[in-house]
Amino acid sequence: MIQDAFRVDLLIEDKVVIALKSTTESGQHIFEAQLLNYLRLGKYKLGMIINFNLPYFKNGVRRIVNGL
Repeated sequence: MIQDAFRVDLLIEDKVVIALKSTTESGQHIFEAQLLNYLRLGKYKLGMIINFNLPYFKNGVRRIVNGL
């Protein structure tokens, strides 16, 4: 079913979509596209990808804005 295909990891205050990942940096563009789809389908404006599998936490955080 389509409704089961899209599940966000975290939804904060019904405004911010958080996608949690634990992979290498090579697939980053795929996660950005996935998050952008979540934002468009849910009509949310702001999303973040947090990847825990990088040496520095700051390198694993990416902010995505829908509509820009």
